[in-house]
Amino acid sequence: MALTAFLNLVTGVTLLIVSCYLLREFWLRALPVRLLAYLAAPGIALHELSHALGCVLTGAKVLKITLFREDGSGEVRHTAPKLKYAGEVIISMAPLVGCTLAFWLLGRR
Repeated sequence: MALTAFLNLVTGVTLLIVSCYLLREFWLRALPVRLLAYLAAPGIALHELSHALGCVLTGAKVLKITLFREDGSGEVRHTAPKLKYAGEVIISMAPLVGCTLAFWLLGRR
């Protein structure tokens, strides 16, 4: 039973990664890179702000935050979190919560 659940999880995650890669390749071939970067900018900013909030919640000092670059990327540089072990996990997983919350708020009436 546990092996089946594990294999289902691995298969699902693998399909998700492959699908995302193929979708990205499709969009890169269909539209100019700069246009894609501008279309993705709000999502990238939200993603990076979620990392920054994770830093604040775990006691890490944000040294530098870049919300948007022309290549469609962003960055948050920070010190080590005061919350040992779990701090890095919280910072790295923060966009899952932040982006999910944003979609939930956008979908509310």
